[in-house]
Amino acid sequence: MGFDLDLLTCRHGGASRRAFDRAQAECYARFGSSAAVRKAASDDDADDSVIRLLLRCGDEWVGGIRLHSRRVDRPLPLERFFAGDPMLRAAIDARAPAGLAELAGLWSAPRWSGSGVGAVIVARAIECAVDRGIRHLGCFAHHHNKFARRLGFRRDRSLRSLPYPDERYRSSVLWCDATLARVRGESRWNSVNGLAASDSNPARSARTVSSME
Repeated sequence: MGFDLDLLTCRHGGASRRAFDRAQAECYARFGSSAAVRKAASDDDADDSVIRLLLRCGDEWVGGIRLHSRRVDRPLPLERFFAGDPMLRAAIDARAPAGLAELAGLWSAPRWSGSGVGAVIVARAIECAVDRGIRHLGCFAHHHNKFARRLGFRRDRSLRSLPYPDERYRSSVLWCDATLARVRGESRWNSVNGLAASDSNPARSARTVSSME
């Protein structure tokens, strides 16, 4: 059995979106990082700027992430950390015309913790972004993050790192060209899809909670 991806948008019932958000909150709580839990940009039924991507293995929820499309009236989540920063404004202004979004709120279910499934989720999110005409992706990732960099994200060194969600982490803004990262992501997706074929995938110890706020 392989992985399947569900896209939860404003067209889905609020119960599904709330269940997704609870699963993220429970994941972060397991690592003592509840401070990192943030409500999506909007739960307005008419707002489609936020998509929740849910990865499943059959009926089992494996994990997920949010894709926030940047609009004039819908700033990205990372913008609240650098409010008024001219360097961030310049970075966003340079990327927005070609399509810009942020990946945020990465989480996994307990049984999949430490399995590497986070890379699968990010790879599928990149693919989803490209399919929606988004050229550039950003994220606010902590220093333990490895796979995002392997998928093509690079730190914006013009912006400072912050101790987020707490002093255990140093989080920075990363950007990538989603069209290039998609190629890396497809390779990653194919190489790890075999995770879902195993009947037993016990939870493994993980050093950190999430790689992206």
